[in-house]
Amino acid sequence: MRKQILLLALLLSISVLAGCLGGEEKWERVDAAEFHDLLSEDSNAFLLDVRTQSEWDDEHIANSYLIPHDQIDARSDE
Repeated sequence: MRKQILLLALLLSISVLAGCLGGEEKWERVDAAEFHDLLSEDSNAFLLDVRTQSEWDDEHIANSYLIPHDQIDARSDE
């Protein structure tokens, strides 16, 4: 019986620690309708354009931010 309680306590501890280690996402992907709602409801919402610089220069949505897809990991703190 004591071994079962010890095993249960160990499994519970591992479960709790695993939940604590999960990081919070820095961004989330949404569709156009959700994005429109977010922009009107949340002052922290913004559009991140991940195309290339030349594609951005050709045209982009006003007030959006450019971080090319190959630089996202390196610039994730911005």
